[in-house]
Amino acid sequence: MPGVTGRTFDNSAAQAFLAAGDEFSGVTLSTERQALKGKTDDATGAKNPFERAKVHIAYGYGLSGAGVRVGVVDAGFNLVDNKPAHQDFDNDPQNADSNGSGKFVVLTSTAALASDSHGIHVSGLLTGERDGKVMHGVAYGAQLYLGMSPSTPTEVTSLFKEYTDSGVKVSSNSYGFPLQGDGSAAWKPVQVPGSGSSPSYEVTAKNVLDYMSANSLTATQALSNMHGGTAEEWQAALDQIVAYQNAGGIVLWANSNYGTNAIDNKEASAPESGLDDVDSFAALPLIAPQVQGAWITVTNGTSIGLATQVNGEVYVANSTAKENGIYLFSARCGIAKDFCLTMDGVAMWSGSNKGIDTYESQSGTSQATPQTAGMIALLREAFPTASAKDLTARLLFTADNGFFVNNTGSKISTITTASYTNANGTITHQVSDYWGHGFPDLEKALQPVGTTTTVTAAGEQVAVAAASRSMVLGGALGSNSGLSRSYFLYNDQLNGVFSASASSLAQTGTASDGVGAIVSETSLTQGGLTLVSAGGSVLSFAQGAALDGTAQRVMAFKTTVGEETSALFGYGFSIDQGLGFDARGGEFAATGFGAQMMAVPVLNFDRERQGWVAGAWATADFRATVGAFGTTDAVRTDLGTDTDLYQSDSRGVVADLVFNDIGPFDLNVTFGVVSEERSFLGTAFRSDVSALDAESRFSRIALRANVSEKIALTGSYTWVDTSVKDDGSALIGGFDRLRSDAFAFNVEFDDAVGRDSRLTLGIAQPLAVVSGRASLNLPDQVLINEPGDYTYGFSNRQVDLGVQDRQLDFVVDMERQVTSRFSFGIGGKLSQNPGHDPDAALGYSTVGRLKWKF
Repeated sequence: MPGVTGRTFDNSAAQAFLAAGDEFSGVTLSTERQALKGKTDDATGAKNPFERAKVHIAYGYGLSGAGVRVGVVDAGFNLVDNKPAHQDFDNDPQNADSNGSGKFVVLTSTAALASDSHGIHVSGLLTGERDGKVMHGVAYGAQLYLGMSPSTPTEVTSLFKEYTDSGVKVSSNSYGFPLQGDGSAAWKPVQVPGSGSSPSYEVTAKNVLDYMSANSLTATQALSNMHGGTAEEWQAALDQIVAYQNAGGIVLWANSNYGTNAIDNKEASAPESGLDDVDSFAALPLIAPQVQGAWITVTNGTSIGLATQVNGEVYVANSTAKENGIYLFSARCGIAKDFCLTMDGVAMWSGSNKGIDTYESQSGTSQATPQTAGMIALLREAFPTASAKDLTARLLFTADNGFFVNNTGSKISTITTASYTNANGTITHQVSDYWGHGFPDLEKALQPVGTTTTVTAAGEQVAVAAASRSMVLGGALGSNSGLSRSYFLYNDQLNGVFSASASSLAQTGTASDGVGAIVSETSLTQGGLTLVSAGGSVLSFAQGAALDGTAQRVMAFKTTVGEETSALFGYGFSIDQGLGFDARGGEFAATGFGAQMMAVPVLNFDRERQGWVAGAWATADFRATVGAFGTTDAVRTDLGTDTDLYQSDSRGVVADLVFNDIGPFDLNVTFGVVSEERSFLGTAFRSDVSALDAESRFSRIALRANVSEKIALTGSYTWVDTSVKDDGSALIGGFDRLRSDAFAFNVEFDDAVGRDSRLTLGIAQPLAVVSGRASLNLPDQVLINEPGDYTYGFSNRQVDLGVQDRQLDFVVDMERQVTSRFSFGIGGKLSQNPGHDPDAALGYSTVGRLKWKF
C-alpha cells in the first residue's frame, strides 16, 4: 500500500483529466483563454490554472475533497424561488452525507442569501461537482457551507463559531472587509477602482502597522477604529478565529485586486490607484499575530500572454510587476510573503446567477482564492493527521518558486527565506516580496516533506532513512515476497502520514535494487589457482564475486600430518574446503560450480573474513572431518557509508562423515551448529535499529553412485532449522522457527570432452527459507483524535518469510588434465529467478581455474 496514507497513485487516471474536452478544462472556457487555446507558454499563452498547480496529480491519488467541509461567505448565489440552486451543486437528498445534508448547507449565522454572480462563481471554482457537464471545482467532492459575508466583528464571531461547531475545515474569503474613512484618515487608505458611484478605499497592512505604532494602539483598537465595532467585539472575533484554527480550520483570504500594475497604469486625472503592499485584512496575522499559522493570503498572478489578452498590450507594457513570464494581477504579497501564495485567477469560467445552467468569466484574487482553498481541502482529505498549521505549511513550503528563484532575466523580486518550525524540526523555503512562496504545487505537497520517521511497537522513534536500509538480505531470503506484501506507516516533518512497502526495509547493497538484479546484471567471474607439492601439501588461492557484488578472496592450506590424518587452515569463503566427497574437480572445491553445488550452504553466508581450521582422519573406506569456523565484525563493504552499522559475528562447528562403498553408493553426512550475532541466515541488520541473534542447526545428506566406470551421479539435500531471538527493539521480531533447505544433483562424465577430462552437468536449488514467520513491529494503523493529535496502532502482523519463487541453477563444468603437473577447468551457470526473485532476468556466471603440481 505505498503512497499517501495508503493511497496508490494511478498515473493513467491523473492523465485522463488532461484529455481534450474533459471537465477539468472547463474553467478555461472564457473567451480570453480560448483565444490562446493551444498556447501554454507564459510569454504568449496561458496554462490551465488547475494543471499549473498539478491538481490532476491529486486526482490520481483518488482525492476529491470527499468528507471535507469548506466554507464560502460572499455576496450571494444563484437563487431559484429564493433558494440557492445550480447544476454544479446537486442538493438532492438522495446524495446526502451522513448528516443528511446534500452538496451544500446554508449557514444559519449569516444574513439571508441574495442573488449574486460573484458568490456562485467563487463557489464553483472551489467545489463545483464533477458531473460531466461544463466544469468542476478543485475539491469537487467536498461539501460547501454557504452564507453571506460578514460586515461587523460580531458577525465574524458568529460565522467562525458556526464553522467550528459544524466541522468546516477550510474557510475561503473572497471579499474586502468594510473600511471606514477616506484618504484623510490616519491609517492612510488608498482610493481604488470601485463598482459603484461611491469611492472605494483599501489600506495596506504596512500603513496599519505604522498607524498602530504611531498611536500606541493594540490590534483590536486599530480594527475598531478602521472597521467599526468595539475593541471588545474584535477581541471576541479574533478569539473565535483562533478557536476555529485550533479545531483544525484554515483561513484563506484574497488580497486586493489593485496593486503595482494598477498604479503604473493610473491616469493622471484619475484618483483611483492601487496598493503598494499587501491588503491589511488579507494580512491580518501581521496585525493580530495570534491568528498566524493557519492562514494563507492569496495573490493573483497569471501569464503575460493572458494578461495581454485581458488588459491589452499597452497596459501590460506599462506594467512593471512582471517576472519571467508571470504578470501580477493584484496587490503583491509584500510583507505577508511568508504566508502568501500566488494563484492564477484571471478569466476563469464558472457558475453565474443568470440560471441554474449558466456560466460566465470573472477575474481576480476572488477567483484565485477558492482554487487555493480547494487544494487545502484535497490535502486535508489526504492528511487527516496534520494540524491546521502543518497543513498550511505543506501547501506553502512545497510551492513552485522556480520562476523567481531561478530567474536569469529581469528580476523584480527581493528573495528571502521563510521558515516553519514544529516539534519535528524546521523547514525553509525561498519567498518573494511579490509572489510569496510561488504557485501551489500539489505534486510536491503530496510527497513527504522534510525528515521522515516511524515508531516501533516498543515506542522507539526510527528515522525512515535508517529503517529503509535496516536489513541486508541474505541469499536464503532473496527478494522475499512476504515483505513486499506487507506495509508500514510513517510520518514526515509536517505530520503527514504515508505508507511504504515493508520490502523497503531490505537492501542488498548500493550496486543494485536486489539480489536477483545483481546476479542478472553482473557476470560473476571466478578464478582459482592450486599448487600441490610432491609431499601432498596443497596451497589454493581464488577470487570470486559473491551475490552481493563484492569481491571475495579465498586462501586455503592443506597438509598431511600423518598417514591417516591431515589439517586444513583457510580464510575466505567458507570451511567447505575439504568437506564432502573427494573433490573430483580438484582439491579446491570452491572454484568449481559442480563442487559448489554440493557444498553445505549454511556454512557460507556471503561474508568476508571467515577463517577456519579443521582436522581429518581418513581410511580407504571412511573419512571424518571436524572443524570450527567464525567471522569477527564482518562488514558489507558494498553498502557505501555506515558499513560499521552492519557488522555481525558468526561462529560454528561442523562434523563431516564420508562412507565409501556402502553397496552401490558412497554416503556423506554433514551436521553442525552456526551461531550468529546481529544477523540470521546471513541477513544482517543495522545495529542502531535492531538487535537480534540466531542459532541454526543443520544437516546434510549426500549420495554418490558410480553408474559406470566413467559416469557418476551425485545428489545432496540440506535442511536447516533456525531460531531467532530479538530484544523487542527490532523492526522485525517474534520469529517462528525458520526452516530452510537446498538440493543439488550432478551427473559427471569422465573423458567426455577428451582424454583425462571430466564434464559435470548439474541442477540445484540454493538455500531458501521454506517456512517461518515473523512480526512486523511497525505501525499499520493510525488513530486520529483530531487534526494534529494522532497515535499509531499495531496489529502484530505476521510476515511470511518463506520464499515462493525459488532460484534454480543449471551448471556445466569441465576439468581437463593437460600434463601430469598441470590442469585447468572452466564452467558456467545459468540461474532462473536469481536471488529467488521472480522479476529478475536470467542470471549467468562463469568460472575458470588452474592447478599446478610441483
